[in-house]
Amino acid sequence: MLDINSKKVLEYLVSECEEGKFKNIEFEDIQTFLPQEKLSALQIKKILIHLEELSLITIKFKSDEIFCLTILPYAKVLFEKEYA
Repeated sequence: MLDINSKKVLEYLVSECEEGKFKNIEFEDIQTFLPQEKLSALQIKKILIHLEELSLITIKFKSDEIFCLTILPYAKVLFEKEYA
């Protein structure tokens, strides 16, 4: 379902976002959280869109550098199952 990079991005989002509240996430923030992966902005954008397609997040708007998003309840459940 999720590859390793998607899981790591989801881990970051769960740690940074409150369920149901939108937050602006910059690509740089994700890149800083995952320095060893060296993900490009395009790769991060694709991962975030994929997470939305899986109903793990909702994207309110996006720009070249920022996504405004929130995590959905299933994301937290999935994350807790993975790391419990």
